[in-house]
Amino acid sequence: MTPDPTGVSLPTLADLIDRPAWMSRAACRGHDQAAFFPERGEKLDVARAICASCPVVDECRAFATADVNLSGVWGGTSAKQRRQVLRVVA
Repeated sequence: MTPDPTGVSLPTLADLIDRPAWMSRAACRGHDQAAFFPERGEKLDVARAICASCPVVDECRAFATADVNLSGVWGGTSAKQRRQVLRVVA
């Protein structure tokens, strides 16, 4: 990721090329990313509803669980939920 002039991190061409193939089938493609990266205290209902109908939700959740630095909703789970799961498993 590379920050743009406003400080927002944007994916590089390498990031886009190296994405896992399952991402092209994700239900969240084309949806507003703000739903998946809510501000603290905002509801996750919209993102979770989209994830509930996603054909690659398991792959997405596994991808996010493998990278503890990922924020936002992935595979219907928040970063906090994924950290909690990792603590239980460890």
